[in-house]
Amino acid sequence: MDTLRLSQEVPQATVSLLPLHIQYSGPANTKEYFSNTKSTEKVGKEEREIAYFRGCRLVGHKTNWNGKYRGYILNKSETITHADPADTEGIANGTAEIKNVKVYNPIAKFDEMTLYGHDNVIESTSQWRMVSEWSEISDAIHS
Repeated sequence: MDTLRLSQEVPQATVSLLPLHIQYSGPANTKEYFSNTKSTEKVGKEEREIAYFRGCRLVGHKTNWNGKYRGYILNKSETITHADPADTEGIANGTAEIKNVKVYNPIAKFDEMTLYGHDNVIESTSQWRMVSEWSEISDAIHS
């Protein structure tokens, strides 16, 4: 059985999905070495965010769920527990069934995210761009 632990004291985050892989090798002092260089440009009715990361121009599309949905960034851990805690005899003699339990703890929450593409808006057929369509489908099913 997997467990999701939610609490009201989860900090709000600004989420951006970048079209690149970052090899994590430890914390970086981002306040000292990186500056936030975002701007916006209007193309037709759509407003796009423009950002640069290590010289690469990134064009962003912001998804907004208008307060209907919330996303969470989760930290996963695993523990081992007895399948039936009431089986005291099995626990005592070591024959009780053991199961692996995954626990998901939220470390941040978000109400919108920006999906970036290289030099252009992310493709409309991308699995990530379709996130806003998933919410529309959910609304249609549950209304």
